Amino acid sequence: LGILKLIPLVVFVLIGIFFIDGDNLTIPAQIPAYSSFSSAVFIALFAFTSWETALINTGEMTNPTKNIPVAMLITIILATVAYILIQFTLMGTYPELATSNKPIADAAGLFMGPIGGVFITIGATISILGTLNANLLAGSRLPFALSEEGQFPPIFSRTTRSSGIPMVSLIVYTVITIVISLGGTFIYALSLNVLSKVVSYILVSIALIKFRKKLGTIPYRLKYGYALAIVGIVLGGWLLYSAEFSSFIDFAIFSGIGVIFYFIFKKRF
Repeated sequence: LGILKLIPLVVFVLIGIFFIDGDNLTIPAQIPAYSSFSSAVFIALFAFTSWETALINTGEMTNPTKNIPVAMLITIILATVAYILIQFTLMGTYPELATSNKPIADAAGLFMGPIGGVFITIGATISILGTLNANLLAGSRLPFALSEEGQFPPIFSRTTRSSGIPMVSLIVYTVITIVISLGGTFIYALSLNVLSKVVSYILVSIALIKFRKKLGTIPYRLKYGYALAIVGIVLGGWLLYSAEFSSFIDFAIFSGIGVIFYFIFKKRF
């Protein structure tokens, strides 16, 4: 799925680069307002999150200590390069970029004809399937892990005899994901996703400072860890401030439900 969703994007860039108009790449006369800029950065962060989900399934991987760091670095670098090339091609070929709801498909239709838009739409569908597949694979392991630690009902740690899959956790997680996906817009779901990631990044930054003081000597020590953690906390706070208030309230409600579950089952089991 990962390879299939990249093929249309590679074709889009390779063909589109010959149709770039330099006039479309000029700096706009009016600088966007600060609120628009911060909101755009908040939404764009979605493109560079979820790399940490690779860590969730390390117990089911071969030699994760060696493979995971390499895979994460390669993925982040390739994703950055891909987004830069795609955005550059879009800006150079499609003047109405700011008003389009499906910019890549519209731009492809402009310089590749109707078949270009269809080609990109198929790629987008495959991309959605790939994202959902990875999300369900990793996300279903979170209730499973919490259950093993006595922080969630024991039923979530049950696995199938044949393959060891946490089936109950997978089914419940899938149902909740479908309900949330169908209950709001794409931007709404994206905002909740980014909010949860930003909060987790802030907590990890705080944990780095705390554990370094508490543990002292540790096997792996990140250079400039304190400085990076402080930068992470500050940037995370700024991103939270940029989020829509309604999304923040919904995120707080969902998180509150999770905290209640945590304390109930931690005390009970």
